Amino acid sequence: MKFIISRASGETPPCKDAVSELVTHTHQQKCHRSDRLSRSLEFIEKHNHTYRVENGFHKWDVTFEVWTIEIHTLEELIALQKKIGDDLILSSDKEYQYLKIYDDYIE
Repeated sequence: MKFIISRASGETPPCKDAVSELVTHTHQQKCHRSDRLSRSLEFIEKHNHTYRVENGFHKWDVTFEVWTIEIHTLEELIALQKKIGDDLILSSDKEYQYLKIYDDYIE
């Protein structure tokens, strides 16, 4: 399984086995007010994002660079944690799985 990996401290690369790659995330916003839509479109235009309207939502794609790591077993995850020596925080959303190396205070 591929994880987006980062450090709480922001240090890059987050670990020796991490690989830099580009990922695309789709943002969406349902706008009822034209002033909100105008501000969103200005931001999208300024940052050269791809904009479209689908099912009543204004959507735009954002591409950014992340560090990723492939982990296939629980044993590999435990080995990574031991090699790094800091706690790992696992999370996910609809698109990606995340590993955060807890090497600094982030609350």
